[in-house]
Amino acid sequence: MWKYAGEERPAPRTLAEVPSATPASKALSAELRRHGFKFTGPVTAYATMQACGIVNDHLADCFCRGVNGGSRL
Repeated sequence: MWKYAGEERPAPRTLAEVPSATPASKALSAELRRHGFKFTGPVTAYATMQACGIVNDHLADCFCRGVNGGSRL
């Protein structure tokens, strides 16, 4: 899954700036479907990427943003 991490983006400042899907999550979703997974659309793939710490969408002023010394969790 880490190969779909993509480039690091600037920290979102508002909740409106947090995407529900990205080109990387669309690519991950397509790859999972090729391997037989079901119900793995881009939004679900992006939520998985968030839960696994592949992307960090904590807001810029969130105390969790810099956990573990980096912008990714």
